[in-house]
Parts: sequence; C-alpha cells; structure tokens
Amino acid sequence: MGYASLAAGAEGYAELAEAGEAMKHGRWADVLVALDACAARDGGADAQSAHAKAMRAAAHMRLDDAPRALRAADAALQLNPLLRGARAVRARALAALQRHHEALACLDALEAIEAEPLACGAAPAGGGADGALPGGGEDEFCAAARAKAEAGVAELAGLDAEAAKARGNAAFNAGAFQEAIECYSAALGLRPNWAVRARRSLCPDAR
Repeated sequence: MGYASLAAGAEGYAELAEAGEAMKHGRWADVLVALDACAARDGGADAQSAHAKAMRAAAHMRLDDAPRALRAADAALQLNPLLRGARAVRARALAALQRHHEALACLDALEAIEAEPLACGAAPAGGGADGALPGGGEDEFCAAARAKAEAGVAELAGLDAEAAKARGNAAFNAGAFQEAIECYSAALGLRPNWAVRARRSLCPDAR
C-alpha cells in the first residue's frame, strides 16, 4: 500500500495525508507535527507503519537531524526491509554521521534490490509498494550519501596510522563511536597496534 492509499484508507487519520502534502512542498517541520498528531490519536497505529516511519526519517534528515533520521529509518526497515525511501534516508544519515563504509553498504544493498526487485521480494515497478517518498527525494539522498561516503573513505585512506589513530581518539572522546571504529580500523590496517585495538574494543558495537 502506497502513502496515498495508506492515508486515504485510514479512518480519521487525515494527519497522514497532511504529512504527505507537507513533504511534497518541503515543509519538513509540518511533516513531523502531522505524524505526531497521528501518533497521539487512538494509539496511532497508522503512525507506526513502515511508510509513516520512513516519512519521519526523511523529515528529520531534511532538518539535518541525522541521529533521529537514522533511528526512524531503521524502525521503518525493521517493518519492511524493501522500502526504498527508508534505505535512501538511512544511507544519507549514515554518511552524515561519518559511518562511511556502512553508508556505502546500504547503497549497494539498495542497488541490488533495484536491480532484481522480484528476487528480493519487492513489488514490480508501479505497484505502489516500493516505498517512494511523497514528492520524491530518494535519488537526491542516495547521491549525497554516496558523494559524502566516498569522500570520507578516500580521506581516511590518505591518512597514515598515527593520523588515523588521532582522529579515532578525537571521535571516541566526542562519543562518535562509529566514526572512531572506522578510524581505528584504518589505523590497524596500516600498522597493527595493541593499544589501538584495545581502544577500538571499547567502542560500542565494535566487532
């Protein structure tokens, strides 16, 4: 079910239609207001849908709130892993958070889905279930994500081990643990070092 059908079929949930219209006209704060109003009404079941969460993610990203955008996109993809809009926003948010390799992996996954949608379980084009955002924007998110992520990877590759370690320490101290992991990994790839490995292991989600 696409956004228009979702909104039209939800009894009393005009807020979803309002959110879609606001998104088409670039009124990002109004998108969030409408979705919040929908969530507050009768438990907000429709506001918990994958499509609504993808809309919320896009609005947060447009407002330069990458952490909230990433959380909303992840929530949308937990409900429907094939939503194109949510994947595009997720990639853009990851790149904004300096999680460059993850952003590129997200974009590669999206391209794989688009290349073989039926094999991945996606609906045929035009089926209304591809998760396109109201007013579009997916291509813009993807292009910006790839440009930033590739630039970040190239910049990191140009550092020597000490510079990569120093950047990792700065990111760690700022609480940017995913960026720290990428920097420490780059440093370790150039020169194995037990102290850097130990520091990396202190980062949440380090593998």
